[in-house]
Amino acid sequence: MALTELQSIIENLESGSPSLAKMIQLFEEGMKLMSYCRDELNDVEDRIKTLIKNNDDFIEKAGID
Repeated sequence: MALTELQSIIENLESGSPSLAKMIQLFEEGMKLMSYCRDELNDVEDRIKTLIKNNDDFIEKAGID
C-alpha cells in the first residue's frame, strides 16, 4: 500500500542512518508516493461530491425534506 510505503520511507529518513545518496533516493520515492496518494484522495473527493450531488438531486426531485 502506498501510504504504508510512504510511512516506512519517512521513518527511514528520520532515523538518520541512510547515506546521503540513499536519502535522496528515498526522498524521490516519497515524493512519487505522495503525488500518487494525493491523486487518489482527489479522485475519492470527486466521487464523494458526485454521490452527494446525486443524493441531493434525488431528494429534491422526490420532494423529501
